[in-house]
Amino acid sequence: MQTFTTLLTSALFTAVAGSTLADDRSDWPNSLTIGTGSQGATYYIYGSGWGNIASEATGANFGAEVTGGPVQNVTLVQMGEHEFGMVTMGPAYQAWIGESALAPGVEHTDIRAVFPMYQTALQVIALESSGIESIADLDGKTVGIGPAGGTGGNPPEKQR
Repeated sequence: MQTFTTLLTSALFTAVAGSTLADDRSDWPNSLTIGTGSQGATYYIYGSGWGNIASEATGANFGAEVTGGPVQNVTLVQMGEHEFGMVTMGPAYQAWIGESALAPGVEHTDIRAVFPMYQTALQVIALESSGIESIADLDGKTVGIGPAGGTGGNPPEKQR
């Protein structure tokens, strides 16, 4: 009998909680946009995957949109054009203090972090014929990789 009572109580609690949550969500948006990066790249894959998980959990449709990367994503969120954007700490900090290449002088202080994606790792490779054998050998050289709006596309003096 105790098992039956426990099951009945659990079922009633679930039903009441479910209907309460449904009422609380009545003013939620039907869809939200996640700024990612180029199609097939890490941000697009992570953003699409996270959007699917968030859609299942909330009932709202989360759509991943192809963008120019983190510099554009943080500005799209700040300007209210996207609800979410994938961005690493360098471009987020630059935008926060108003040093975004896309919106210089605009402090992006309306943005909020939802979760840390990953730390941006530094990996360096060079051709043997380049003569570069250590990080110190890069002194005075310009090094960059990735799209202009991506984490690696920011000039070294803007990296934090």
